[in-house]
Amino acid sequence: MLELGEKSIISHKKISNLLNKSKINVLLTYGNFSKWTYNGINNNSIQIKHFTDIEKLKKFIHKISKKGDLVYLKGSRSMKLERLYKGS
Repeated sequence: MLELGEKSIISHKKISNLLNKSKINVLLTYGNFSKWTYNGINNNSIQIKHFTDIEKLKKFIHKISKKGDLVYLKGSRSMKLERLYKGS
């Protein structure tokens, strides 16, 4: 959604509205626009954490995930989130 420019803010706010109604347990956000999703979470049953440093996010994911967990990564292609699991 990074390529949407300012419309990206509206889209990220919509995501937080959907997540507030979901049964998701943990939300980790990374990047400038995803901060709008993070800020929109008001469901106290969701553990949330926002990152601006990819290495800190990587360490945190490895710390909290365990074998058998299914991890969903969402981000614009330009964010290069494969760095989280490729070791680069």
